Amino acid sequence: MAKLNLQKREIRIIAFAAILIVVLVGYRVAQGPWKAYTDSIVEVKSAEMAFKNAQGIRDAMLESRRGMGELQKRAKARGPGWNLYQYLTGAVKQAQLENRSDIQSKDSPSKEAPYSVVQITIKGASLEELVNLLHAIHNGDKLIILDSMNYLKPDGEGKGLQCLMQFKSPKVGAA
Repeated sequence: MAKLNLQKREIRIIAFAAILIVVLVGYRVAQGPWKAYTDSIVEVKSAEMAFKNAQGIRDAMLESRRGMGELQKRAKARGPGWNLYQYLTGAVKQAQLENRSDIQSKDSPSKEAPYSVVQITIKGASLEELVNLLHAIHNGDKLIILDSMNYLKPDGEGKGLQCLMQFKSPKVGAA
């Protein structure tokens, strides 16, 4: 092989070109595969966090379903013929408020609705009568919710209080 005789200037140019090639290759590696590698680390950490979040949501849903199972057991314990409207009508009669009340079923026409809804309007009742009625309704294990009391105000005739209440209760088999 022949020995190359290069001048100092040519050696500097070749060295500079070699360094430039190494820098450019290093830059491309940093832009391509290295950047993809560092991005994948971030994506893996993000996926781990999303997975932990999903597990937390799953655990909360399972806990909620366990609670719903208990509610369904209690609702089934009421019996197949239990009816919120009839139960509230009986409680109003027991409180001797039937002449001063209006009871309306607000159930959805859909049989798929998860709740029975009944609205009671009472006029001319004392506070003690209303409290006794609420105690009678919520006494026991019937799963009845006082969903809203739209108003509680003095009756216009000056003979007590007037109120509008809406009650809900889960239907058996609804989820």
